[in-house]
Amino acid sequence: IEEAATSSKADLIQILQSLRGIGFLTAVTLAAEIGSFARFRSPAQLMAYLGLVPREHSSGARTQRGSLTKAGNGRLRRTLIES
Repeated sequence: IEEAATSSKADLIQILQSLRGIGFLTAVTLAAEIGSFARFRSPAQLMAYLGLVPREHSSGARTQRGSLTKAGNGRLRRTLIES
């Protein structure tokens, strides 16, 4: 894990650590699991990848929203929620 601090993702790890609540281990996990944030066109697409979007059932004019879908990368979702 400490080798990641000197790898090609070292800059990304430092940037992530500057966010409130994200320490070294969380930053390394994010950098390893996501790789490049550039592959997501929007924040909504990243949230969908993490499974942090609400469940929705729509029919006609009726819209019913539920809890998180929990479909996606569970390891990253847990890491973000705990941090």
